[in-house]
Amino acid sequence: MVDQVLSRLSRVTSSGNFIPEIDGLRFFAIAAVVLFHIAEHVRFHGPVHYAEAPRSSIYRLCSGGFVGVELFFTISGFILFLPYAAHFLRGGKRPRLRQYYFRRVSRIEPPYLIHLGIAFVIALVIDNHDPLQLAPHLMASAFYLHNLIYGMSSTLNTVAWSLEIEVQFYLLAPLLAGLYRIRRSHQRRLAWLALTMSAMAWQPCLSSPFHCSLLAYLPYFLVGFLLADLFITAWNRPPTTTWKQDLMATGAWLLLIPATELVAWRQWILPPLILLAYVGAFRGRYWRQIVSNRWLVVTGGMCYTIYLYHVFIIGLVGRVASRVMVTQLYWANFLLFLIPSTIAVLAVCAILFLLFEKPFMYRDWPQTWRAAVLSRLAPRGVRG
Repeated sequence: MVDQVLSRLSRVTSSGNFIPEIDGLRFFAIAAVVLFHIAEHVRFHGPVHYAEAPRSSIYRLCSGGFVGVELFFTISGFILFLPYAAHFLRGGKRPRLRQYYFRRVSRIEPPYLIHLGIAFVIALVIDNHDPLQLAPHLMASAFYLHNLIYGMSSTLNTVAWSLEIEVQFYLLAPLLAGLYRIRRSHQRRLAWLALTMSAMAWQPCLSSPFHCSLLAYLPYFLVGFLLADLFITAWNRPPTTTWKQDLMATGAWLLLIPATELVAWRQWILPPLILLAYVGAFRGRYWRQIVSNRWLVVTGGMCYTIYLYHVFIIGLVGRVASRVMVTQLYWANFLLFLIPSTIAVLAVCAILFLLFEKPFMYRDWPQTWRAAVLSRLAPRGVRG
């Protein structure tokens, strides 16, 4: 029974190159983001005054979960650069831009537009927004331009800002992948280092609306570039069984959350820590087992749906379950709210994943849907 449920909830990999560690890492990224928003909800909607929450150790821990976004950006960089690394460095099949962009649109756009429609209805029915005032924000979000036009997160879904940055990266990734044309590994990685350091240096200089654009987060995608390089050129042999990679990864993971509080140095510290954490996840004996755990892999495979809807679900659960937050202790209210909200997020998102995301994971879904529609429209005699 459990195997059937997990198989049903497993995502479809149209390329056939399934890397379980990636979905395991996605689990850690989405878990960090969800915990961050649960902590924020308890802070602003619980009985304890919101100014008291930052004094709680559990709030400070979960508020660092914002780093989950940067973890996602690095994963996206790895996934999108990997085909180019395989082509230029190992003679693999050359990625075709037309197929590349069509696959991005056909895979990501339908679930995103469905989510925007649901978010629009929620904003009208539950939050009583004016549809005429909300319509421009809907259109800006639909074209991934809300950050650039309004200089702020989408009114419909505050987490959609990072998806707009992802789309900007999709446009730039084929150009950046040209670095793989440099055959000598040390020269290629020096070029990567120079570009990454430059991207880190210009971050503090960015103002609205560019503080919420690819320019501000490019170093994390470039960490994915280096990981793809190493994956193709240096990790073609099974990892050694020494403990060094595990120790390195453990240290990096433990330092990630505290590092988010070092605002002035954040752009210099987080990318190297994420790099070390991910290298350990791929090459460490125990960390590789952890991120390859089937439960984590399946949950991580649903991260797109969870990311799109978790804020709404947490808010709706808060309307019903706010009465469980009855103490004057932030940490106690957090733990009391954590259980129902986490269960609701996982259960509802599993259903939404099956309805609105998994059908679009199949590479040939446009042709299948077109054939089904034409079959329905054909006269009965033609249908046989």
